Formats: sequence, C-alpha cells, structure tokens
Amino acid sequence: MRLLIASMQQDSHGQVLAAVEMGALPEGADVEAAIAELDKYQFLMTEFTDASFNALDLSVITRQMKAMIGSLMQIGFKAPKELVLFSRNLLYLQGFANALNPEANMLAELEHLLAHMTSKYPVELTTIMMGALVKPTAPSDARSAVDS
Repeated sequence: MRLLIASMQQDSHGQVLAAVEMGALPEGADVEAAIAELDKYQFLMTEFTDASFNALDLSVITRQMKAMIGSLMQIGFKAPKELVLFSRNLLYLQGFANALNPEANMLAELEHLLAHMTSKYPVELTTIMMGALVKPTAPSDARSAVDS
C-alpha cells in the first residue's frame, strides 16, 4: 500500500523506501541511484495522474511500467512476488474485460468502485491510508521494521 501511495504522490524517495521495505532492493543497494532512476520516469506518472480514468489505457501504462522496472532491475531491483501477481491479475482482468467488450476500460470502472468504497467506508479507508502514509525515516529503518 505504501508503494502505491508513494507512486500516486510521485514521491520517488517514498517509492524506493517502500521497495526496500518489501525486499525489492538488495541489502547495500544504492538507494540514491534508485531514487534518481525513478525520477527519470516521473513525467510518465504525471501523464497518468493528470488524465481522467476514461482517458487512461492500461496497456500503455503496463508498457511504460515495464520500461521503468527494467531500468531499476539494472541497479538490483527485484520485483516482489506480490507486486508481480497483482500486476499480472490486472492484465488478465483487462484482457477478460476486452474479450467481453472491446470498449471496456477497467480503470474507468475502478473510478466508480473507488467512489462507492469511499462513500461507504470512509473511516476504514482513512485508517488504511494513514497507516500506509507513515514512512520509515531511512532504508535501514525500513529493513528493521520488516524484520521485526
């Protein structure tokens, strides 16, 4: 959740700390190099966050994310199993929706779901989001928090 929120906030530092916390960067990895690498891709994220859900294309987002992850892998990034499974499930779901309706846009449908969830469970979602926003102060803190 912390990685998702940092991504939505275009916070490269937060994304890297979340990646460290998830074990996606090896011990001793150059955190500053990872932050600099992510900063190169922030313009892509701006493109997505400034668009309406109806204008977003999951396949374009996937291609651009693959390029970013490929770049990060060169400095030791290893995608956690959970992140890979989540991404894969989104792609399968998009493919299934497109098979049923080629005009389907899963992200546009997600907008309706999020609006419903926000109105029905505001306290619960706020609690979850606040917990995800609490950030470790340093990569070593992130590792020790995961280990405990």
